[in-house]
Amino acid sequence: WFTPLEDAPPPASLTVEQAIAATAIAVCQGAGVNFALTPGHDGRFGEDLQRAKAVGAWFRKLQPWLADAQPAAEVGIVHGPAANAFSDALARVGLFGRWIASDQPLPACRAMVVPPQSRLDERLRSYVKDGGTLIAFGNVGPLADVFGVNVKGTVRFAKNLQGATVKVDSEYNEQFAAGNLLDDQPTAWASGGTPMPHWAEITLPEPVEVQMVELVSRQGPYLVTDVDIELPDGNGWRVAKSIRDAKDRKIVARLDAPAKTSRVRAKILRELFQGQDRQYADVEAIRVLDRAGKNRAGGMSEPVRVIATAAELGGLSLPPSALAVEPTTAEVLALFDQADKSPAILRNRFGKGIALLVTTTVAGDDAPLWSALCNLALGSPTYVVSPADAQRFRFILTRAGEARVLHVIDAGVTAANYQPQPVVISLAAQRLGDPHQATLAGSDKPLAFSEKGGRIHFVVQPNPVATVVLKGAKP
Repeated sequence: WFTPLEDAPPPASLTVEQAIAATAIAVCQGAGVNFALTPGHDGRFGEDLQRAKAVGAWFRKLQPWLADAQPAAEVGIVHGPAANAFSDALARVGLFGRWIASDQPLPACRAMVVPPQSRLDERLRSYVKDGGTLIAFGNVGPLADVFGVNVKGTVRFAKNLQGATVKVDSEYNEQFAAGNLLDDQPTAWASGGTPMPHWAEITLPEPVEVQMVELVSRQGPYLVTDVDIELPDGNGWRVAKSIRDAKDRKIVARLDAPAKTSRVRAKILRELFQGQDRQYADVEAIRVLDRAGKNRAGGMSEPVRVIATAAELGGLSLPPSALAVEPTTAEVLALFDQADKSPAILRNRFGKGIALLVTTTVAGDDAPLWSALCNLALGSPTYVVSPADAQRFRFILTRAGEARVLHVIDAGVTAANYQPQPVVISLAAQRLGDPHQATLAGSDKPLAFSEKGGRIHFVVQPNPVATVVLKGAKP
């Protein structure tokens, strides 16, 4: 706990607008928010208390539309390491998404999306059978028949197309899997709790002159301090470089001389958690650099073009890491453009629903892919804003009583000279119950909007939040 040594309280870390926006992003999705207020040494509170009061005033104004509100997202995303990237991708193509924990009841969504490394379970079988749309990436779990395929292993891409692979001595759980070491994301590998040492072995697509290895500790109070970089030696390993008592989150181990190899192992001998020794290894990334300084341990190489049999999928490319499948009842919509023409995207009708399988095991916020999948499976966007506004603002849809409530939150609030910006929004009216009235929360004055082609259009100016209440259905 922080105890200031001056009478004056410390300055607030956020402006009023930043505090309201950050609170709104959490609260409008059903999360709770706690405030830690720090007084000066004489017991007086300062800017922290002002920020909390401003947030409280915003909450009281919006409380009728926040209390007992339920998510109204149309796409559920099964939680896992890639869920955040998938959520951002869906937002950019104009669909309201929400995370679903593996032990959470399935919501009444138009579609469920299962990212790589997220878990498929039997509940999704019933979901598809009853008419839902399921989209999975790089994994069929126990649902091969739902996707209409037999799994044959992994696709063998040409070596110049392959990325590096990694194996480790242990994993804490699927969320902290070994693959996180190579994904260029702020994810991490965490070992099991067996005694030190722990290790991660990187296999490159082909031998290279290795000059340097970088190891980055997991974000937070984790610090790897002692590590050996090892290279193959016959049937075993030899130490090529040792680092001890590292103080920085990124360890740079420069080999005494470049070594040509396709395999490198990082053996973690010691880690601190909040300054204390522990028996786990927590690592965000391991990079293997050649003499030119290029990282050769990327999990992805250049994407591979796909040959589409469905018009919506034309012009796509996917990462060269994929599940090899043989269709049984599935229709192949796209093939990898290589010798064996392995299926890249398949569609299967199961019961009353549809299951789409994208075989790539590495996927994120690739805009062309998501636009194509949404056009194929879900139709036109539910909301349309400019690309710049899609990047800057958060759009959260909930139900409150008979109304649908759209929260538009400025996630790009600056610390100084903040200027609210207008946002032009187009909504698919039928998916929102054909509302005939829109008002800003806290006001009885109708919000001007126009209707054209089954969509409603209006403009709001979040400062930093604008909450639009959509009421009623046309008779």
